[in-house]
Amino acid sequence: MKTSLPFCAFAIATLSYATSAGHAVEKPSAQAAPAFPIAQKVEPYALPRSSGLELVHVGQQYRLLLPYDVVSVTYKDGDIAMPVALGPRLLGIQGKKVGETEVAIWGKAKVGKDAPPPLVLKVRVQEVTPQKPRVVSFVPKKPAFPITESKVIEVPEGKVEELKVGTGFNRPITLPADIIDAVYSDGDLIGAYPISARALYVTGKNPGKVDLVVRTRRTADDTVGEKTHYLITVLKMGSSVLWDTRIEELEAELKKRDERIKELEKQLAQQKDTAE
Repeated sequence: MKTSLPFCAFAIATLSYATSAGHAVEKPSAQAAPAFPIAQKVEPYALPRSSGLELVHVGQQYRLLLPYDVVSVTYKDGDIAMPVALGPRLLGIQGKKVGETEVAIWGKAKVGKDAPPPLVLKVRVQEVTPQKPRVVSFVPKKPAFPITESKVIEVPEGKVEELKVGTGFNRPITLPADIIDAVYSDGDLIGAYPISARALYVTGKNPGKVDLVVRTRRTADDTVGEKTHYLITVLKMGSSVLWDTRIEELEAELKKRDERIKELEKQLAQQKDTAE
């Protein structure tokens, strides 16, 4: 079976790379001619075009795919880095020892066009830096505060916040201060989960009424806290009461916003009168 010259050159270069890495391979009995000539040139490279710095590691090969066929390649110091012809447009640079050198590439002109200007690669060869093993922790994140279930709850006297939630729905509760802890009376009817240091979710499970007491800090070092009592009614999803309740809540929120807007307009009018 016939093998094209570029393929042979690629195969030979690959075997050479494997040998330099310490793997025993069988050398081919006959080597095909490289895709393009490679020669040493120690004189200064005063060429018009440079691609900057290319990093290569000792014992490893950097591969560069050119947009044109390569006519020839020269190098300064083959003890630092040695170019290898891998194909008509594919150049390998084998890192040999730590240091800096240069490699120049001459390209073939396309039909009806001038040859591309020579390209100079400044090559720096470095030692391989060993990678530290990455440690990934699978320890679950600690919740912002504890939430527990208790059949007996000490509810504070005074105002009770009434909330409604549908089965299978989440209802967020946000407090004005950091939460110390929370306790609810029946885990068969609701579930409760921390969202942040000042908020939690209440999830409706089954229809019924549940007490929820949340303690919040009055100061940064407060461990006793202030209790807020919620009476949560869980309604079956699809119940007209649930939708009527939600409409009432939205109407109440709009009413509070309207009152706040009127208050701000009144303050603005007073400031204008004072300024005049």
